[in-house]
Amino acid sequence: MGDRYCNVRVVVVVDPGGRATLLQNKLWAFLLGAGTAGAAYISTRKQILSTASEVANAWGIAPPPAHEQAQKPAPIFGPDIRARVVRLWNQSVDSVFEPLISELSKRNL
Repeated sequence: MGDRYCNVRVVVVVDPGGRATLLQNKLWAFLLGAGTAGAAYISTRKQILSTASEVANAWGIAPPPAHEQAQKPAPIFGPDIRARVVRLWNQSVDSVFEPLISELSKRNL
């Protein structure tokens, strides 16, 4: 009964150089994909920059200078909270690694 429904025969032919051919095909596929992705990235970046420049020129707005964009943001937490977090972090690291340090000290390592 099972033979009646399974009339497909699978024939696998393995050539001795098949592994090398497969690796070569994978390499070419990777290089083609990487090259395509790189070209798409460069093309999209150029298009975005040129469009932004056209919009800025049309509106008469120039982008701000680079030094104004690099302002340091205000810290989210104050110095007292940061000091507390650092202290808690150091205490937890000490409690985790204290047995290891004591064992290495016993062995003079």
